[in-house]
Amino acid sequence: MFFLYRYIHWTHLKVGELIIQNWLWGVIAAIVVGVVMVRNVLSQPPSPRSRGLRLFFELFWFGVIYGALDALLLSVFPVLVSWQAFPDLGNTILGKIGLALIALAASEFITIAYHAGYPEFRNSSLVLPAIGNGIFTLAYVLSMNPISSLGSHAAMHIAAVWHGTERTVQLPPHYK
Repeated sequence: MFFLYRYIHWTHLKVGELIIQNWLWGVIAAIVVGVVMVRNVLSQPPSPRSRGLRLFFELFWFGVIYGALDALLLSVFPVLVSWQAFPDLGNTILGKIGLALIALAASEFITIAYHAGYPEFRNSSLVLPAIGNGIFTLAYVLSMNPISSLGSHAAMHIAAVWHGTERTVQLPPHYK
């Protein structure tokens, strides 16, 4: 996340303004996408989960922190870079659509490269995180607020911890 910090510093990005702008649409998108993703997690076979303080730690660390960092790396960062790289494209409807497609493509590229690092995704199952993160990124592009991706991604990871991490694909690695 160091490079994200450096990018924010280098571009003088005003994070507070980014979060406040369209915040209501971001929250609505986070709830809608979060419900869809949580339902997907809960549709998978459950596995045993931790208890007590360990469960609390895992919900916080793997759910909230890891989920938010994943969203920042896989959705928020590529969208921001795309928007800032082509600021003039957003002046027309066709330009906005093109910019949205560029942002989605950048996000998918990073998502696939990131998940290919896990042995369990070095086959056709790589499609699953690509589709899932495409949905998170689309929520951000449509709401124009990072809360949509951050909240829904964290909700999915929290659900995966709660449902049991051994069988849910949303929290790799699954080494045996």
